[in-house]
Amino acid sequence: MLRLVLSVCVALMLGAAVFAQEAAPAAKASDNAAQLQVLEQETQLQMRALEEQRATAGAEAAQTIDRQVADLKFQYEIRRLTILLQQAETEGDETRAAEIRRALDNWLSPPAPEITAPVQRSAPGLPDASPEVRENTR
Repeated sequence: MLRLVLSVCVALMLGAAVFAQEAAPAAKASDNAAQLQVLEQETQLQMRALEEQRATAGAEAAQTIDRQVADLKFQYEIRRLTILLQQAETEGDETRAAEIRRALDNWLSPPAPEITAPVQRSAPGLPDASPEVRENTR
């Protein structure tokens, strides 16, 4: 019953945030600080709701909520970088815009790790150079 009430509350809060965003007039390009502040507030509100759900959830539900939190953080960063990119492009700051584009690309498609050949090392306690081989002359 408590989970149902919490779920309904979360749905109402998310719906209110979406409705408020759609009902608000579009922000001007020069008003990016306000857009970032609204984004931060929405994200914090959603995070608090998920944390409240997690406090009363079982182990399996907690894992699902953890994935939702990770997804929420990812979406926040993408939206934040998009706003900053729009701001840099509006201001004509191509250097900053290029940096933000690179960061956005890294978030959307992270670079693959570089695969290298294994390093040949001697066993612990042995000298690095291989010892000379001497024939037994007996």
